[in-house]
Amino acid sequence: KFDFATNLTIEAWVRVPSPPSPIGPDRRTAVGQRHPDGGNGFALEFVPHFFIFELIGGALSSSTSVSPVRWTHLTGTYNGAFFRIYLNGRNSGDWGLAAPVPLPKTS
Repeated sequence: KFDFATNLTIEAWVRVPSPPSPIGPDRRTAVGQRHPDGGNGFALEFVPHFFIFELIGGALSSSTSVSPVRWTHLTGTYNGAFFRIYLNGRNSGDWGLAAPVPLPKTS
């Protein structure tokens, strides 16, 4: 059973192996879990030059641009009030919420 109630931290070491495509979307998932309905879940993803932390339909982008071909320690946290994204241990963005996100229980 996987139950993250109102707190969640996910992290990964990520290396984007090549520059992003100059045309079209180039979204790469580092780590994530999605419900089969596609709506509920979480993910750490790379879009050209930035990382994104997604949780239950909300998304926070890193404020720091990322160069490909470098290893980056990526962390996304949620504490019931704030989404935060960290790159190499430094806060790269936060987003306060007016109400807690209802996190599902999964098994």
